Amino acid sequence: MNVLILNAANTYNYGSMMMAENLIYYSKKYNDSIKFYVMADALHTDRLRNASTIDDITPVSLEQLLWCGSVRAAMYLSRMGIPVASALMRSMDRVYFLGGDDFTEIYGRAQLEFCLQLVSMLKSKRNYFALVGQTVGPFGKDIEQKALSVFRRMDMISLRDPESMEYMKNAGMRNIESVTDLALLPLAKEGSQESVSGNTVLFCPSQIMHSYAKVADQDSFKLLNEKICRYILQARPDFRIVVLAHVYDDRTRGDVAMAEDLYGRLADFGSRVELIRGPVYPYEVRQIIKGSAFIVAERMHPAISGLECVTPSLVFSYGRKYEGIFEKLYALDKTVIDMRKYDDYELLWQDVRAALDYIMVHERQLREHIAQVNAQTQPQALKHIEQLAR
Repeated sequence: MNVLILNAANTYNYGSMMMAENLIYYSKKYNDSIKFYVMADALHTDRLRNASTIDDITPVSLEQLLWCGSVRAAMYLSRMGIPVASALMRSMDRVYFLGGDDFTEIYGRAQLEFCLQLVSMLKSKRNYFALVGQTVGPFGKDIEQKALSVFRRMDMISLRDPESMEYMKNAGMRNIESVTDLALLPLAKEGSQESVSGNTVLFCPSQIMHSYAKVADQDSFKLLNEKICRYILQARPDFRIVVLAHVYDDRTRGDVAMAEDLYGRLADFGSRVELIRGPVYPYEVRQIIKGSAFIVAERMHPAISGLECVTPSLVFSYGRKYEGIFEKLYALDKTVIDMRKYDDYELLWQDVRAALDYIMVHERQLREHIAQVNAQTQPQALKHIEQLAR
């Protein structure tokens, strides 16, 4: 069976990489006959091979999937109702467009319209096409009907938050399923090391999180990050902080600059602060997490890894994808900071400090609670992958 994976081109976004490698790794366990094709270049395909331990992964370009060899021409032809799928594309038995937020307007209207056009022109009667692990909508009235028309052509859409499910149900969609994040599963090369309450705090800063506050002040957000670290290091003299850009590179240029800025601000703490330089693999990040007391997560997927590793996180949030997992599914409201609520950084700092205190006092209870919920969520993710692989 030929399986094409879309939206997994950038393994320097470790959240995206984890979803892709877990889909590949666990699918192969359920169906050894699968041959994977990933729309990515050779570098990122090699990283997926390494991480998933699966060699049977072939990189393909978008141009190879179009008989005309031109994305611009294909967009035009598909709008005219002319099929544009190449012979290679038609040979795909199943096509999976992996989640996140691409079918919302979080990344702007142009990105949404491109993704809608892409899946519409690649979908044919020949292949089974699914949008996997998505947050969807809501949309402006001027694009809603176009989006819903594309969604109706999909064979299946799995949704990762209750609001997306409710929105799609109200729109009359029947080809929808609920799923937890595929990154909640152990990674192929993660190993069997148990999570322990170590003296490390993993800090994953974000280049974009400040922009979701009512006052988008990056300088104040950088200062907030420094205050968080100083508060932890002064409260716990036995602790150390590891700073890591969990998105090493993406359309927003990743989080490297924020990580370097934070590390530079903490130079007076010497060896108690470490900066992870260069790209790594998600399973290497999880090795750090399993020895951490907790995580400061300004991206979603470090905290997702924290759940899998049974390690608490201070989670910075900006939308319902966070609410669905951390607040509703895992009931971790006291450890979530929703940036959309704040226009005052002093009030933000007070709430962050209260959440930090709560985590440090209740770390053991939080670990026990996370483990209990994992026992329910992880089988659901496995069942979904099995369904996709059969």
